[in-house]
Amino acid sequence: MRVFPWTSEREVVKELRRLRGVIGGAERERRNAYRGELATWLHGCGFPSAEIAVAGWGRKKGLKRSQVLEDATFDKEQALLQKFLQKGDDYSTAQRKVAAMMKRREAPAAAMVRMARARHAKSQARRHDEFRAPLEADPLSALLIRMLAPFPFYVPDFNTPHGRLIDQLRNLLLTPPRA
Repeated sequence: MRVFPWTSEREVVKELRRLRGVIGGAERERRNAYRGELATWLHGCGFPSAEIAVAGWGRKKGLKRSQVLEDATFDKEQALLQKFLQKGDDYSTAQRKVAAMMKRREAPAAAMVRMARARHAKSQARRHDEFRAPLEADPLSALLIRMLAPFPFYVPDFNTPHGRLIDQLRNLLLTPPRA
């Protein structure tokens, strides 16, 4: 935004708020990407989700699931159902509440770490797809990308003149000179 002597303070404040939102969004994306990478790495090293949540997010709550759901069995499920029925809930409502409680088998912090790892895996897959099919801006850059791409990404058809040319150029550029 250009500021002139006739620019009002209201316009400047509006632009400032807009820019803060853009900067905040980019910072949030960067922080989430870092946390996803950290969670994936720590999980691969064998750390439990609760410790990852403390290290990556600074979580102090939601690290453990409730004791009732620690080892859910049919008897515990029936006891919960009877408890809700005694409180005055009808059978379908009590059943719905028990089902909702049984679904929450993982601690909130563990769910947060699991979702961060899933988002990180999805972004990695998206990035790999972009490497497999890069954008072609012009014919020369497209040829260079095909020539210098690692083996699994592009395999030229060596039976065509174009494929043989790419193979020869790749060998010329990537083979170290003989001493």
